Parts: sequence; structure tokens; C-alpha cells
Amino acid sequence: MTHEIINGVEILFEPTENYLQVNDATEEDLRNMWQRLVEKFPGSEAVFCFRNVPVPTNYLAEIGATLLDDSIETRLSVTDFERHANIGATPNGIAEDGTETHEVTLITPENFDAFAKAHDTTNPEMYWTSRRIRERMDMWRIFACTSNDTVTDYVMLMQPPPEAHAFSEIFCCQTKEISKARALLTAAALSSFSSGTDEILYMIDKDEEICKNATVSIGFRECGFYQGYKVTLPRL
Repeated sequence: MTHEIINGVEILFEPTENYLQVNDATEEDLRNMWQRLVEKFPGSEAVFCFRNVPVPTNYLAEIGATLLDDSIETRLSVTDFERHANIGATPNGIAEDGTETHEVTLITPENFDAFAKAHDTTNPEMYWTSRRIRERMDMWRIFACTSNDTVTDYVMLMQPPPEAHAFSEIFCCQTKEISKARALLTAAALSSFSSGTDEILYMIDKDEEICKNATVSIGFRECGFYQGYKVTLPRL
């Protein structure tokens, strides 16, 4: 994304996609920049993101923004994962405590089309479409449960550059079964920690009870919140 500062606030935008993102702005920030955004990005989709900061809900309603994402911030450390590892499932489908688990497959260029079909069907509004992911496969580790070469469930893990030594982030865990959620999240955690990261971030939707229960079972802890709002900027 391209970066620009407007009225002291960083704007991230994709000119070719008519998309822009503003993080953690106050109501005063938004009021001061609104006209400039409309002038510079008419017709673009604007997403306003708030993580563990006051959310100016009244002003967002005033400009017609709608809630896009209402999530709980959870994190998993190496220590907490190791402590809970016997509860979760290993990627090869064998759980140490004998609970139900599932075989998990790494998505590669060879089986990417199966993942793309499932992802674009289940998450059509996500910024990270299969097209964007395919263009940046170096950023991603994606694990899936499959049936007859069809992806049925999957988890998307974004890895930091090797030199960054930052946390990894789970963008999506798509499943309706808690045993599959445990297997997928465990596979993602093992991959992340084996690459040298110390912590995993997962902004999990408040309504995703299955994934919330699975995260707790392998050691994730709740530590904050995230809300995202979207609005299409008017054309002058």
C-alpha cells in the first residue's frame, strides 16, 4: 500500500483498487480530514480501523460508516502454546490425548486453486482475496483440511519477513468444527514458532464461538479488541 499523511494521520491506500485505510483516528482527526479524503479519493472504499482505542461511533454513524469487523484481540506465546499443546491437535492428525483431530495440508502453488475456490466463496469481502494472496505467497502459510481434493476448512497465517522477528498474524480460520479449528490453529502455531517468531496475533470475530473455544484450548489469551468500519466516499 501507498502511505500518505493527511492532517497528521497516516493514510494507507491502493490507488488501483480505490481502497484506503485509516488506523486509530480520533473523532477530531476524522472531522479534520474528512473533506480532504472526499476531495482526494472520491468514490473509494474507506475503512476506519480502531484497536484498543476509543471508537468515535457517533461520528462514524454521521458519515454513514457501517460496522465491518468487531473482533477480540487474542495472542499466543510460545510458553502458553507449549503449556496447552497436549490439548490441541498435531498437523499429522494425531492428538496426544486421543481426542478427535484431522489431517492438515499445507497449501502450495500445486493445490492453491482448491483453496482459492473455497476462500473466495466463503470470504468474498475480505481484502486478501485469493488473487492478492497468490501474488504474495511469500507472505503466507495456509493450512487446510481437504476431502476429495476439495478444501473444506482452512487457516491463513501471515508471516513477518525473517529479518523482522515480529509476531505472526492469523487472518482467518474458516471452519465449523472445533476439532478442525484446533488442528488448523495448532498447525499454524507450529509453523510460526518453528520459523522463529515468539507470538501470534489473532483478531477473532466476537461471533465465532467455535474458533474462540479452540483458541482458548491451545493457549491463546484475550488482550484487547478491534473494530473496523467502512464507507464509500462520496463523489463531488
